[in-house]
Amino acid sequence: MKIKSWEDVDFTLTEIANQEATIVLGKSMADEAKAEIAELVPMVEEFVREHEADLQERALALPSGRVWLRKATRLGLIGRISWKKVLAALIEGKRLNLVRTKREVDKEALDQLSDERLGELRVRRITEDVFGYETA
Repeated sequence: MKIKSWEDVDFTLTEIANQEATIVLGKSMADEAKAEIAELVPMVEEFVREHEADLQERALALPSGRVWLRKATRLGLIGRISWKKVLAALIEGKRLNLVRTKREVDKEALDQLSDERLGELRVRRITEDVFGYETA
């Protein structure tokens, strides 16, 4: 099935709601319902991204639910570096406030640093549109 219109998106949101209801009710078909949702959501997302200009305030309310795109920022690595190397640099530089006890990079703490400081660690912010939906 290819989504070709906002009416198709609305119909698909109804289908997703039906599958979610199946899961909530604990029916034996929950795995099938999850698989169906996993198949439908990317189709809705593809259509929404292709028709982003139609979204008012980056969201669109439909009779069966709502779709939106929102800005989301995450940390990403610059060049050919691994999080292990970032960790080693933090430990070597005695920046232990940015390291979790289990010796992994604390991305939440890193997110508080300036872009310049992140660049010194070969880390950057990546801003992208994240798709979301809810059913009525």
